[in-house]
Amino acid sequence: MPDSKQKNLPGLSAVLIGRDEAHHLNKTIPPLIEIADEVVFVDTGSQDSTVDLATQLGCWVAQVPWQDDFSLAKNHAVDLAKHAWILNVDCDEELTIDQAARDFRAVLDSIDAVPAYRVRIENLNANGEIQPSEAIRLFRNDPVIRFRNPVHESVADSVYEQWRGFRPMLAGFVLRHYGYLGNLNQDKIKRNVMILRRWIEQEPDSVYGNYKLGMNLLFLGSESEAVFFLKQSFEALNAAADRMSYPFAEKLITTLATALMRQGRAQEVEDIKLKVARWTS
Repeated sequence: MPDSKQKNLPGLSAVLIGRDEAHHLNKTIPPLIEIADEVVFVDTGSQDSTVDLATQLGCWVAQVPWQDDFSLAKNHAVDLAKHAWILNVDCDEELTIDQAARDFRAVLDSIDAVPAYRVRIENLNANGEIQPSEAIRLFRNDPVIRFRNPVHESVADSVYEQWRGFRPMLAGFVLRHYGYLGNLNQDKIKRNVMILRRWIEQEPDSVYGNYKLGMNLLFLGSESEAVFFLKQSFEALNAAADRMSYPFAEKLITTLATALMRQGRAQEVEDIKLKVARWTS
């Protein structure tokens, strides 16, 4: 395990959590070993060869019991990380090692006063298409920056709370996400929906929780229910003073509008357009 007494050393720590992910690790770990100063892997109860393989590939490995909370496990990984920067990677992702990544890594230690970066994610779909997205995946190893949400964990809320009005720039790293390939993803989505429903019961006005529940239901083909939660997310976003800081706002609006139009609810789309127009007026 990493020496928890050594913290904020110059350099980059990559962090991952997983359970029964041995089938992904030979693709995921080696690029991280190449570009990071350490790779911290927190296992949440694997029954396969995940722990042994992660260790053989060069990770620092810790084990914690699974408690239906991804943020809890990810924050444990961050607590173990000892370098100044954290790169958050999922087991079904692969870091693209190219010249842009090497150049960005070379200057990372000299960057001052920037708490976090967005990272481009290329989501590979079963039909061969690549759907790009972005998320805050690179951030400083600072105790005020921690993951939140029991599923679809993110540090975005803690970053925006501490650095009001901050707009993270795009890092030189690209992650390729393979999780949308194959049938295993259906099981993961159903598990996520279960956790998200519990979250929304506790926080019915959560912008992010409603958004992710709606998007997951849409993926499973439950469009009517998905629209309900996407509308809940939009109305909560519309009422938020910091609405412009939510990086998924545009995707929420376009996805909701498209689904509403498919259901013949054009007037509701016009109402959404009017509300969005007022955001910058």
